[in-house]
Amino acid sequence: MPDATLTDRETETLEFIKKYRQENDFSPTYREIGDALGVSFVRAKQIVDLMKNKGVVTYTPGKNRTIKEIE
Repeated sequence: MPDATLTDRETETLEFIKKYRQENDFSPTYREIGDALGVSFVRAKQIVDLMKNKGVVTYTPGKNRTIKEIE
């Protein structure tokens, strides 16, 4: 994993994404992330965008269920 300092919320989000992918064999949507964390769709997307900028996750804009952690 790239050297990035994550906030508690980002760490919680990353753990959710990892667990969700393990259990379902595909990535969660922003809405599912938001529901799990108790935040809005918009806030979930903001958190994931920040994590992408830190090099912790990757996704393909415009495509569903492509969020994944970088190992």
